[in-house]
Amino acid sequence: MFLLFGGSAALVSLVTGKLLYDYQQLVKLPYQLAIFLAAVAGMFVSFAMNYAFNYKFNGRSIWGQFLTFAWMSLIGMGLSAILAEIALIILEWINIDFSSLLRIKGITNKFVAHIISIAIVTIYSYAAHTYFSFNVGIRSRVQSWLCSRAT
Repeated sequence: MFLLFGGSAALVSLVTGKLLYDYQQLVKLPYQLAIFLAAVAGMFVSFAMNYAFNYKFNGRSIWGQFLTFAWMSLIGMGLSAILAEIALIILEWINIDFSSLLRIKGITNKFVAHIISIAIVTIYSYAAHTYFSFNVGIRSRVQSWLCSRAT
């Protein structure tokens, strides 16, 4: 379920990102900011779907779960922007024309780098949201860890 909902969120992120970084006549944004804003759009979709249909943790309020989800997502967004930039540098260095290679018009290095970053961050997101967001939260995990270290 997480992958299905994450895939929906990733699709929202990819479409939003492509609109923001490839269609400069609409909005003129730096690539990293476009990736970040696209990730925010995907974050809201992911939280809503996972909260409603996937995770059934009732030990915290929806607001508490959303705040943790937002923090974990913010870290993921930062990772996504950094990884997308690194992937873009590598792809431009390799100099592959994905539109010609895949025979799909509009497949830019920026788009491929964005896909790569989302794929990598999905692993982090699953662990973070399962262990923290839709669970007891960060504070409780840290307190539990500190108490176990003190004994």
